Amino acid sequence: MSKSQSQSQSMHPKPKQRVILVGIGGASCAGKTTLAKHLARILPNSFIIHQDDFVRPIELAPLHPTLHVPDREAPRGAIDWPRLVAFIQGARETGRIPAEHGKRAGRGGGVFEAAAAKLEQEVVWGLVEGFLMYWHPAVVAQLDVRVFLRVPHDVLKQRRLERVYPRAGGTFWRDPPGYWDSIAYPAYVQSSAGLFERGDVEHGGVAIPSPNSASESASSVQGHGEWAGEGETGSARAVAGLLLIDLLKMQMDEVAERVCAVLINEVNGDEQETDRGIEGIRDKGNKNVDTAVSGRKLSTARAHYYWHLDRSSKKDDYFKSSIGVGFYELQESSTEVDAAGYFILEPGPQLCDDNVIDLTVDPNAEYGMKITNNTPWDLYPGIFYFETGDLSIVPYYLRSNSGKPSVDSPSKKNGGTLTIGYGYTGTSPRAYKLDDGQDVDIGFLKMLFVTDYVDFSHIPQTTPFSDGRGDTGPSKRNQDSWGTILIPLIQRRKT
Repeated sequence: MSKSQSQSQSMHPKPKQRVILVGIGGASCAGKTTLAKHLARILPNSFIIHQDDFVRPIELAPLHPTLHVPDREAPRGAIDWPRLVAFIQGARETGRIPAEHGKRAGRGGGVFEAAAAKLEQEVVWGLVEGFLMYWHPAVVAQLDVRVFLRVPHDVLKQRRLERVYPRAGGTFWRDPPGYWDSIAYPAYVQSSAGLFERGDVEHGGVAIPSPNSASESASSVQGHGEWAGEGETGSARAVAGLLLIDLLKMQMDEVAERVCAVLINEVNGDEQETDRGIEGIRDKGNKNVDTAVSGRKLSTARAHYYWHLDRSSKKDDYFKSSIGVGFYELQESSTEVDAAGYFILEPGPQLCDDNVIDLTVDPNAEYGMKITNNTPWDLYPGIFYFETGDLSIVPYYLRSNSGKPSVDSPSKKNGGTLTIGYGYTGTSPRAYKLDDGQDVDIGFLKMLFVTDYVDFSHIPQTTPFSDGRGDTGPSKRNQDSWGTILIPLIQRRKT
């Protein structure tokens, strides 16, 4: 702990109780309640707040103009927002919820109890789940951890059609014909599109909030129940630090484990943005430093980093077997020069063995790559280096369309090659170095290949431990064949 942190803690002693609110959002039938109950069995001292308990009475719901049935899905009218916001604020302030709403659960988890003991605080976990979790800015602002469960449309529809809802008096409600297609799913898209790149709730990555979004959200909340700005346009805002989980790719135990990893980081990291110190995380510019960084900024960078690192395609195995990757230390030619009169760079021995690159670092060495396309398609690649030490994503190859409607493929089918760092692509060679006291570094080369041009300029990001980040502008949705290759790049100190 730094000296400044110790002084700050003595001036502002920690409260005896810390309440951490975890939002769990997603479409109807996405598994939100199941995950909340699963986490409640793991987390000691926890309770669940169900957004459904704050749905307005059916007699107050507006009638749909064509189906003539109560619409209980619309973001603005479905929830009693003032009551929900007040309830969540009360839970944060007191660490408890009224007995008639529920009770604390959790059998206890050793790692969470140990973390709380280390902090010398009682940690209370509030699990807040609902289908409109990220619509109202006053609700979002209360959440310390934000999770979104994504399930494909067809699976959601089938689950919803099979669901029966109990009602008072022993009666039941089942969606009338057309309810899902005309009411439930459009409401989900309306309330969630802003969370994703290009508004793509099915395939889009997590949208990155603009730098002014926090102040805009604060100014948009008026009292508890009304807000202006984005809400009136019928679209949710991008949410900082959103953890996106594509549920069908994981078992519920795996989902709970992943969320718990985030939660233990929340406890250990102390996400209080006004006095936060991250110790021992390597900043390439400042070596090992005690780096001050906003908790929200770090969460956003992590979400962006791991979303793009982990994204994959069903065709990845095909692309791995059909794309040749060469990685070389470059050497000056003794016979050929370029137009400026410099000796050109040529590849040396192949350093990529079985899709792993393991090299001994020479700070004076320069490296390049060659991609051989053995698929039957012309390809448009995006190639990035993921630095594990500081969460930066460095572009090695990006193709710009320069505003043109069509772009010629740089990687031709049936054996076409693309060189990076040498040759005539105009890309720079790469160099690597280790920090003082560091003997090994591991990063990842991530290669994305698509059969139609896609703007990948939203992927790079600078480390969150220094000012600035990569361009996060919109990208074109790819609807054709695509795949990825992930190659570990290990750097070792020369002995």
